[in-house]
Amino acid sequence: MKVVVMQRLNRIRHLWTIQDPVAIWVRLAPDLSMQTVEQSTLPSVKRLHLREAFANGRRYDVFKRPDGFVLASSALTGWNGRQRASAACTLHVHLTTDADHAQTTLTVHAHLRPFAVLNALWLPTLMVYLIGSNPWPQPAIVFVIVSLYALAWASLRLSAAVDAADMTYFLQKTFEEFQHIQPQVLAAPPDPNAVNSADFEQMWERFVQARRAEYAD
Repeated sequence: MKVVVMQRLNRIRHLWTIQDPVAIWVRLAPDLSMQTVEQSTLPSVKRLHLREAFANGRRYDVFKRPDGFVLASSALTGWNGRQRASAACTLHVHLTTDADHAQTTLTVHAHLRPFAVLNALWLPTLMVYLIGSNPWPQPAIVFVIVSLYALAWASLRLSAAVDAADMTYFLQKTFEEFQHIQPQVLAAPPDPNAVNSADFEQMWERFVQARRAEYAD
């Protein structure tokens, strides 16, 4: 029974999930990772590598959580480019670190915004009342209503997927310089002609005895 309930809950949760979880490994402590994200949300000439992430007037907001943060985004829309619209999803980022607090793993999950869902489904809901009052055959009415909801949901998920990809790109570019693994210094291969201290003492003792034997002769 519990397994069936969990499976159904997972199916419902997948409806709100936009993409598979993304993991980003950075060589920073969690507090420094959080500080880096907050600084990167502000456009600056010192961070030109993020210029593509701020295209179309896109802006980012960070909301702290006990286990990480939530990343939200908005962009300019409209024919005049003066209206700002929020993204259809948000990124929930979970921070975990190793024992030395030298490396942090950012686990990124994208979730639909409830307001975006309501904004996408209000028009099909209105059409239900308009179509329901028409003297159409019942199968035709059901087909039109289901099609309207399916198109609205597909459009919402597509828009959310694009927003999630843009915000994930922003995080990857933010930590790009901290993702490179530092090359480890490998130990030099042992010299076949090298001897340790014990062998040297034995060789020196044989050398001294050989010289004494020569002088004795």
